[in-house]
Amino acid sequence: MNPKRAHHALLWALAIGAGSVGLLLLIAHLLPPTLATGQVSALPASPPSEGAGIRALADNPDPLTETVKLIFIHHSCGENWLADGDGGLGIALRDNNYFVSDTNYSWGPPDADLGYENIGDHTDIGHWYNWFVGSNRDTYTTALYTEYDQHASYSRLGTDPGGENEIIMFKSCYPNSHLGGNPDDPPTAGANPLRGQDAWSEYHTVGNAKGIYNDLLAYFSTRQDRLFVVVTAPPLMQSETDATHAANARALNGWLVNDWLDGYTHHNVAVFDFYNVLTSNGGDLTTNDAGAAGGNHHRWWNNTVQHTQTVSNNYSAYSGGSGGGSHPTAAGNQKATAEFVQLLNVYYHRWQASSTFTPTDWIYLPLTLKRWTVPTPPAGDRLQPTDLTYLGAFRLPGGEDRPQTFAYGGNAMTFNPDGDPGNTDAYPGSLFITGHDRLAYGELPNGDQVAEVSIPAPAVESDPADLPQAAFLQDFHDVAAGSFTNLEEIPKLGMQYLNHPDTGPLIHLCWGQHLQPQDEPSHAWFSANLAAPNLQGVWFIGHQNLYSTNGYMFDIPAAWADAHAQGRYLATGRMRDGGQGGMGPALFAYRPWQSGGSAPPSGTHLSETTLLLYENAYNTEEITRCLDGYQHPDEWEGGAWITTPSGKSAVLFAGTKSNGTKYWYGYIHPDGPPYPCVDTEVTDFLTCRLADGSSCPPEDFAGCCDEDAGTCASMRGWWGTHFDAQLILYDPADLAHVTAGEMASWEPQPYATIDIDEHLYLDPPEWDEIMLGWGDQRRYRIGAAAYDRENGLLYVLELYADGAKPVVHVWQVD
Repeated sequence: MNPKRAHHALLWALAIGAGSVGLLLLIAHLLPPTLATGQVSALPASPPSEGAGIRALADNPDPLTETVKLIFIHHSCGENWLADGDGGLGIALRDNNYFVSDTNYSWGPPDADLGYENIGDHTDIGHWYNWFVGSNRDTYTTALYTEYDQHASYSRLGTDPGGENEIIMFKSCYPNSHLGGNPDDPPTAGANPLRGQDAWSEYHTVGNAKGIYNDLLAYFSTRQDRLFVVVTAPPLMQSETDATHAANARALNGWLVNDWLDGYTHHNVAVFDFYNVLTSNGGDLTTNDAGAAGGNHHRWWNNTVQHTQTVSNNYSAYSGGSGGGSHPTAAGNQKATAEFVQLLNVYYHRWQASSTFTPTDWIYLPLTLKRWTVPTPPAGDRLQPTDLTYLGAFRLPGGEDRPQTFAYGGNAMTFNPDGDPGNTDAYPGSLFITGHDRLAYGELPNGDQVAEVSIPAPAVESDPADLPQAAFLQDFHDVAAGSFTNLEEIPKLGMQYLNHPDTGPLIHLCWGQHLQPQDEPSHAWFSANLAAPNLQGVWFIGHQNLYSTNGYMFDIPAAWADAHAQGRYLATGRMRDGGQGGMGPALFAYRPWQSGGSAPPSGTHLSETTLLLYENAYNTEEITRCLDGYQHPDEWEGGAWITTPSGKSAVLFAGTKSNGTKYWYGYIHPDGPPYPCVDTEVTDFLTCRLADGSSCPPEDFAGCCDEDAGTCASMRGWWGTHFDAQLILYDPADLAHVTAGEMASWEPQPYATIDIDEHLYLDPPEWDEIMLGWGDQRRYRIGAAAYDRENGLLYVLELYADGAKPVVHVWQVD
């Protein structure tokens, strides 16, 4: 847990008169990390950073009132620490109401990443990537969450309370404290050679180790139902390392405590600095300094969390314990027990408080100081389907020559209220829209160019060729030339125009691809003058799964963002078929610019506020904690935050919803929609389900074709018996409850659904039907959306409507 959030809150009172009402505000002003002298520094002059977020006023080191299940991943040092006759950690955890299980050497499933031994044999820093991020993560974590046995000798509670392990505590052994590189090396971003490697690897360096821990946060952020506790590796004895490598270990562990969780807005990750605790003693190897004012500690001390070093030593102060060498002695392990367990209680209570926050708690908001309660608006304040009136559609201009064509384009669109200033009709402004997508492997590296077009009055016509046509205001330009070059295989894009006083008019951009690498930054901005785009970036959205962040964008009304999202005025998210980024649309608020409007350095993990995030299908085989009626072929491709002058509002997503009786991974069956045609080569997940998420009957898994032999009627992917083009509406008040901690991120559900198929043409080129499908099984019906807030006009792209080009459909929002 970041100590910048972890130190005791200093409370002070401020009386403010509001008319005839006096308000008493309690303001939590967080203290910075303990100084090296062990003393807590004075109150800072400025407020805490955005990363501090909302927190309870008082930490709680008391034992748990209900039994909670904990599992500890360890080897021999952890075994000694747990043992009754050594560190006594098992007894202490038992007495604080934790039901403890553990893993040890030889535990668990075979290590499918390394190809030898079991996953429990491999617990070095580089191995954590395989445990929590790699392709076999779900196999390992499923076993971990449901392991309830002991694999070492220690006392524990006699009764298993039931359920899965809620607290995941993991530690690497002392060889991991022999680190190369330099103390101040930044975290490795992108491809990291330490992934899957052991502590003897040449890549075991400070920067690479930091990069591994950053990798873990992407998964941890999706599992708010678990508390992850990192225990730093114990120090080496002086004869087993040298001053340079020992200083590197000190630097890494200090970074974990002080810096790692900066910008991580959740409360389900914590750190215990086992290393620091074991670098000072009470005079010799068998005497500890637990309870002493001086020394090196990580503990609950004088009603605050204290992380302090007053002894200049980077080697083990307790070497020669059971097992010899750098194994800590019982005295060292007992000091660690004395300091750790109360800290764990604090971490646990923080985590629980963050998931059960009530609107009457006192909170800190960086932009306003008040006792905040989230109002629940009456149903009449919600936008209703009857408030949308269909006006018609219009065509896009240009020819067919790629890349400067809208054919096979329309991946992203945004409305520009400042565009086309000479226009005086009822459809002011303009639209920025992307053209033909990039194609991988050098086929079309300059695709997804952006053009600006006018907005003609829409019309209702039976033939798209008869629709009015937009005109170019700015021709196609390759605004992202040289960027996102590793994301060209079925790109996914979002754009949002925002003219903010700090930055001036910019178009904010997100970029991903269908098979998404997790180490490629996804966000940027560029100038609305397409001839001089000056693209700035590229950045990550916190440590979120990239399958959740880079498919659509829209702006958030400033008043709402100031009140509920710490002034983050942009919404970004993605919903990938198969549920790999969440089983429903995801949404995060962010603000990329720094003070004065400058761009942050490339590679920055931008702070975010989670607004909507459903369970990731990689985490579970069950269809749970998901969008109501979710099916794996669902596609949500666009969104808009709707507000009206009358005060109505909704958060809208546009997409193609699978609503059939069955859905499957494979192909269209030539006998028609009722018949699944699964890919029989795929066996690592359930490839056919009924509408309720249960398995299809055995006969539906037989398959119907051989793709290699060219006998399949369609391309492979997620298919269903029926699809609909839909707009779904969420209540912004529900998202406010998520930001306040009153609802889990997966709890909000749409309150209304609008089927728009009656307005669509659904007549793509015949040669594209092998990818898109046909009839009831037509996929990719609609794409990006954009909203003219001032005039109440909603724009939605229908894909493949005018040949291979999209057309723009228009609704009036009353």
